[in-house]
Amino acid sequence: MWANRWMFMPIALIGLCLAMSTITVTLAITNQSMVAEPDYYDEAIRWDERRAQFARNDQLRWRVTPELAAGRLDVSVQDKHGVRIDGAEVDIELIPALRPNDRHRLVARETAPGRYVADWPSGPPGRWEIRTRVVRGEATYTDRCERILRPVSRLGDD
Repeated sequence: MWANRWMFMPIALIGLCLAMSTITVTLAITNQSMVAEPDYYDEAIRWDERRAQFARNDQLRWRVTPELAAGRLDVSVQDKHGVRIDGAEVDIELIPALRPNDRHRLVARETAPGRYVADWPSGPPGRWEIRTRVVRGEATYTDRCERILRPVSRLGDD
């Protein structure tokens, strides 16, 4: 019997292959940190529109500066000369790198000329992508940046 132990090798290899396939499929289905961009196909179809928006961004050269503060997101919007842009609609999409499915869409309210504030949702600390869309009159400006959200220690949480 033990002289022919190599006859079990194909069975062991097939079993190993099935186990690895099962693990791979299970991780692909249950792991939420590995996701594709929503509407990725639609973005590809509208590539010309996106390129046109890049050209408009280059013409406008606005500066959108998001800052993370305690429980809120402050956004400063200025034109290419540093003049604050007021009266704009500011839409924000927040995407945590750890859980890209947990996206947050916010509408910022103007608190001062060129200063907009939105409540910061709770989320995991780490790297976040901030996508901003600013509309004022006929002008639309889009921007993407990344910020690091560090855990905040509160008094009494020790």
